[in-house]
Amino acid sequence: MAVVTFLVNQIRDRDPARGIQMEDEIRQAAGAIEPGQHLLCRIYIDVVTGIDSDPFFSVRIGQSTWSRGLPPLSMETPPSAVGLLLTRMLRRYRREPTEH
Repeated sequence: MAVVTFLVNQIRDRDPARGIQMEDEIRQAAGAIEPGQHLLCRIYIDVVTGIDSDPFFSVRIGQSTWSRGLPPLSMETPPSAVGLLLTRMLRRYRREPTEH
């Protein structure tokens, strides 16, 4: 399993239970594709001017030399769907493993 450190999780700040679910899904997804790696993750809530009733969030994950990001997702997106999208993205942009 990958070690994922969440530097920012604004969802957890707003809804602790949902934020923890999101972190668990991201850890599982990253662990399947980047086993043994230490990854840094940021989850930001993106408020679009004029659309305050439906904020989005974005996820960025990576290391100091690379990062990948999911496109903005609705706050209604289930954590399991975020995990699936992250798995696909990491698999699509697969890197060579690095030693730490």
